[in-house]
Amino acid sequence: MAAWLIFERQNAISFVNKLLQVKKVFLIIVPALIALASIITLQLPLLNILGFEYSIFSALLLTFFCGLCTAFFLKWNFEYKKIAAILSLFTFIPLILGYLNSFLVKNCSLLEGIEFYFVFTGVAVVFGTSIGFLSFFLNKKYSPIIFVLFFLTIFIWSVVVYYFHPQLFLFNPIYGFFPGFVYDEDITLTSTILLYRVVILLISMLIILTCHRYSKSNSFKGFNLLLNRGLLIITSLILCLMLFFSDDLGFSTSLSRLEKNFNSRKIDERFEFHFESDSLSENQKKIIKLETDFHFEQLTRFFQTQPKKIIKIFLFESDKSKKKLLGTAYADFTKPWLYQIFLTRDNFKKVIKHELAHIFSGEYSENLFHVAQNFNLGLVEGAAMAGEWDWNDKEPHFYASNIFRFIGELNPAHFFRGFNFAFKPSAVSYIISGSFARFLIDEYGIEKFGKLYATGDFANTYGINLSDLSERYLIFIKSLNTKAEDSLSTEYYFKRQSLFEKECLRTIAKKTNQAYKLLTEKKYLEANLLFRELWGTVKTPSIAYGILYSNLFQKKYKECIDYFEKDLFKDSLSPNYVSSYLLTAFAYGLTGRDDKAKMLLDYSLRLNLNQEYNNAIQFRLKIIESKEFVQKYLFHPDQVEFAKELLKYYSDDAVVMTQLYKHLTSNERKKFFSTYSGNFWVFEKQFFSLLDSGDFLQARTLVEVLQQASLSEIEKSKLMLMKYILSNI
Repeated sequence: MAAWLIFERQNAISFVNKLLQVKKVFLIIVPALIALASIITLQLPLLNILGFEYSIFSALLLTFFCGLCTAFFLKWNFEYKKIAAILSLFTFIPLILGYLNSFLVKNCSLLEGIEFYFVFTGVAVVFGTSIGFLSFFLNKKYSPIIFVLFFLTIFIWSVVVYYFHPQLFLFNPIYGFFPGFVYDEDITLTSTILLYRVVILLISMLIILTCHRYSKSNSFKGFNLLLNRGLLIITSLILCLMLFFSDDLGFSTSLSRLEKNFNSRKIDERFEFHFESDSLSENQKKIIKLETDFHFEQLTRFFQTQPKKIIKIFLFESDKSKKKLLGTAYADFTKPWLYQIFLTRDNFKKVIKHELAHIFSGEYSENLFHVAQNFNLGLVEGAAMAGEWDWNDKEPHFYASNIFRFIGELNPAHFFRGFNFAFKPSAVSYIISGSFARFLIDEYGIEKFGKLYATGDFANTYGINLSDLSERYLIFIKSLNTKAEDSLSTEYYFKRQSLFEKECLRTIAKKTNQAYKLLTEKKYLEANLLFRELWGTVKTPSIAYGILYSNLFQKKYKECIDYFEKDLFKDSLSPNYVSSYLLTAFAYGLTGRDDKAKMLLDYSLRLNLNQEYNNAIQFRLKIIESKEFVQKYLFHPDQVEFAKELLKYYSDDAVVMTQLYKHLTSNERKKFFSTYSGNFWVFEKQFFSLLDSGDFLQARTLVEVLQQASLSEIEKSKLMLMKYILSNI
């Protein structure tokens, strides 16, 4: 008996020692894993500074580890003070590493990064801890497993919300806030984000307190029972209220909430249009519907399929409204699995065909999101570009051939592997993927492309692998004619930084937006100071433009010229700064240096971006000869009166009349539009202006003029649209 007791005692001691060893190893491995994950993260683009993205990742990481550790620590009977100390250590590991990394990687606003960290990561630690407490309270033995299930459920809930709701943004207790896959550079801690994190912090603390009190032996007696029940009711009530009023608080945007914000709608067998404003006339709504019908029929022929459901199209009146409800200001987007399109009304003509193409191509998909297999962005956007087949009034093949000649060698296959599409300048990615997709469709047919979209398997679909297809495409695209004079426009459009190459992305975007807001408020001195501060940090065309604009409208012409000559004009001119050169040309003109002004304008004209741009430069070349005209063009309080003065002075001048066509008298317009001027864009704008006013007779006359003109393929397609509208309105 004595021997057995000794044996059992030794086993117990051995078990305790093993448990202590497990605890020690656990307390070494977890912080080591957190540190390792943080170090790896700091090597990645966008995540390599202590900022928004790094804070979101750290929140995700620490929610998991802190919650899981809490479940284990409670199971091992750790004191609360010890648990708090260990979790505090875990919390500061990513923060310290992020701070140290700022000595290696430029961080323009370390303070802002720390703010992001505590709002997102700090609250996440408390939330993870509370779920650890709750898991232990529900079942001590299986608390770690219960925590993991809680974590996965809460995380997956965001995917469910994203899938079924129109919004791009996501609020989640784990990571706080995710702006969506459409990237806005400027992200700030809004009142909505702060409110959400405060509510999550409050709920987390109540969960910890409630679980702690219920774990006491006297928790089910007398006053303690009432208090505990009260805490449980309050916690549940806050959570329920937050979920119930989620739309009203701005934490989500359901379809019902979105539809309530839109005052009118128009429904037919294909579309359900939602208009945010009541200001549109029935005639304008009908034109929008006819344009959409035209593109629908074109895409039906191209993709040889049709959407299976009615498409809902939401037209916002402003980017600000779209930002508030959906989470993005600047991007128009589609959720093809919901058959929903969201766009700002001013962008309708430019984007509607592209967004419709996403829904059409989605019909080939076999996954829940109606996108290309493996979420291949090259195929997703390539299919839409191939269907739209119009980028800045030219075909993507034109731009693709110029990219390969003037920008440099690229591997087309690269854009269709993984998420490489996102790591190149967006214009390059869209053009190359669109051109390549169109090549596959024209060469092998839409049926095979549909199979590729569904499977993502190039070799099985085409019988040859992606690399070989890429080589065939290169032979084709390099065989197209290119012109040396297109080198500048190619550099302007495509020789830019990708999102991942920009320095201090968030901070620069935020301050640049603030500076431009000052410009709109005509606070030129304040704007100039902020732009100058930004220029000292990072040099971009938009900042240069802001410096020149703010100086020009303070009539500091010498400062404009000095800045241009010292900072912008080094060895040669750059197409990316052409907007700044146009402002500098005015400064030169106003100081009597017409030769310098014309030099900059001549260079700008050589870019040959499009008809509208070229005419605007030619117009400036005319008025730059008169200092009086330049001053009036910039500062005249009544631009309508000045336009009439110019039209009188430059009587019957095609360039001036084209630039100022809105100010022509009725008879002057009829005369001007009776002969094709070579500027399709102004005829197109006039056509839709006539439709809006109900002057269909004059619109038909204009179309007749265009029918006799020599037009490009893109212009012919636009003329077909005009004729379609006239025949159906």
